[in-house]
Amino acid sequence: MSTNETALILERDGPVAIVINNDAPINRMTLEFIDELNQLLPELAADSSVRAIIIRGAGEENFSVGMNLKQLGTGIEQKGGIDALLDQRLSVLSMIEKMHKPVIAVLCGYCLGGGLELPLACHFRLAAQQDTQMGLPELDIGTVPAWGGTARLTRCVGRDQALDIILRAKKISGPRALEIGLVQEVWPNDVLQQKALDLAHELSAM
Repeated sequence: MSTNETALILERDGPVAIVINNDAPINRMTLEFIDELNQLLPELAADSSVRAIIIRGAGEENFSVGMNLKQLGTGIEQKGGIDALLDQRLSVLSMIEKMHKPVIAVLCGYCLGGGLELPLACHFRLAAQQDTQMGLPELDIGTVPAWGGTARLTRCVGRDQALDIILRAKKISGPRALEIGLVQEVWPNDVLQQKALDLAHELSAM
């Protein structure tokens, strides 16, 4: 990403706000993206012309590979400590979860770590039929899900499924995610974005 680009792109389709993580093709959860999302969410909440929100990654390949670990040291320094860094992320996901407007995550490709924790805070999750890999693989790299994902995943799929996914660092496909209740809908890759937009317009009309 060049210094002239923003980490987040906001598009509008009538009453639908589309929030795009502008870090194609892997769409990391960068410090800049979280900062901009933290600023944007209250604005969307207060904007009466916005009736539904879509969150997606740039391009058609991946939702997000999760946090940019190379920025961890910088983030701790900028925010004044690891607790402050994590508190910001917890706050952002809480804002999404408590939003009084439906928030839809559009999942394709890699949706790992923070790239699954954020969608778990959304009210609707739509996934691509092919090549989607969802998981919380933190234990494989010596960390733990720290953005509230363990609790949200457990509420979503139940204790047994959540333990299986987290402790074995499993990656779940779109169809399997639908079976266990991790997502509400699965669509062919080439129509996924349109189906998410259709759902957003349906919800915005209610």
